Amino acid sequence: MWFVICVILHDGVGWPIYALADRVLTRRARRGAARGGPGVTWINHVRAPTVISGLLFVMFAPMIFRLGNSYFEGVTGFSENVYLWNWLVVSAILFGASGVLFLMRLGRARRRVTRGSPSAVDA
Repeated sequence: MWFVICVILHDGVGWPIYALADRVLTRRARRGAARGGPGVTWINHVRAPTVISGLLFVMFAPMIFRLGNSYFEGVTGFSENVYLWNWLVVSAILFGASGVLFLMRLGRARRRVTRGSPSAVDA
């Protein structure tokens, strides 16, 4: 029953929402690339941490929302109180690292453009 509910929620609700969001972001990224600029696309720097963070959220949702029982803490010795904060910290690190990587790529591409080799921008 749980599997059927998850499939229905994913295919009926989740998929259209994140497919639409990805389509909007992809169009926005293409418009930005068409205007010129250094040629570094930002879309994958948003996609990757979003997918990883979302997957971690789905995997640990019962613990993030503290839906477990006392048996979990008795067996593992871990409290569910830390899962929300751990997920938030991991997500922040993922997005922060992706942002830093994007800025590094952007800076490198701008230096290449100013040096006069625009053909090697996105190498």
